[in-house]
Amino acid sequence: MQDSNCAPGIVWQTEPEIALQEARDTHRLSYVFVYRPGCPGCRLMDEGTLRKSPVRQALAHWVCLRLTEHHPFAQARDLFWYPEHLTLGPSGGLLRRHSGYLPADEFIPWLLLAEGDQALRRARYEQATDYFSRVTASYPASGWAPEAVYWLGAASYLATDSAVELHRHWRVLRQRYPDSLWAHKVQADWRMPEVR
Repeated sequence: MQDSNCAPGIVWQTEPEIALQEARDTHRLSYVFVYRPGCPGCRLMDEGTLRKSPVRQALAHWVCLRLTEHHPFAQARDLFWYPEHLTLGPSGGLLRRHSGYLPADEFIPWLLLAEGDQALRRARYEQATDYFSRVTASYPASGWAPEAVYWLGAASYLATDSAVELHRHWRVLRQRYPDSLWAHKVQADWRMPEVR
């Protein structure tokens, strides 16, 4: 650990090479928390979000890496607003990036989306639908929920090769989250079949 304020109950690596090697060896995703000392959002993450039991449980199967803004790993990624959150695949490729404070009810769905992203990339479509469904079922008010419904449709389509499944989810997206960016993405004429 690099400082005494970091959230207890999470095993933090402080060396990127060690963390990335562990992720490769164990085929796990990595969560990278980049902070600036004295940053109010970083302090809120440490004193609030990262101390919550559901968050600690969600991160238990991740390789967690904690770095200051001055670490060369962070500087090489043009990070500028803190805290910065990165999720990396087992090979170290970037899955997701988010700047700023995230409360627990936004942080956990963000992690689930990263897990769904990774499952999609590996053509594990049923596993992906599970992650995206967990976001929509457990965090329907989250700002990430519209994106989860969008990808749930895509994953369902890829799992079943059924356009009906795709459009069923995208209709839900347009009905529940009509003003979201993700609903706007599905407004084009997709020749949607009737869904009963």
